[in-house]
Amino acid sequence: MKVDTKTQTIMDYASQLKLSGIHESLDEIITYASQQKSSYADFAINLLKKEVDHRSRRDLERRQKTAWLPLIHDLEEYDHSFTNGLSRQQINQLRECMWLEQNYNLVLMGPSGVGYVNYMIM
Repeated sequence: MKVDTKTQTIMDYASQLKLSGIHESLDEIITYASQQKSSYADFAINLLKKEVDHRSRRDLERRQKTAWLPLIHDLEEYDHSFTNGLSRQQINQLRECMWLEQNYNLVLMGPSGVGYVNYMIM
């Protein structure tokens, strides 16, 4: 019963400090630490790593939601019949990403509505 009280106290502190990653996975971390006979430092590292991973995942989800990007884009499915100034060959050359390896910048310019944003997120 004493361990449950200590675990609950840690969870309460995690909630107060808004450490939701620790709050959600505390039992798992404690179980892992006892099985591995982890040192206090290793336990603290695992605890903080869970929190950092949780925050990073949550931040990525928030940014993706805010960006309103389409979920799936694939250049194989792109409608090349629409004339936008880039030929299929040019698009395929850009897909090879040689411009990245050669440290070149890439700027796609044109009037609005021709699909350059679609190229950038594919």
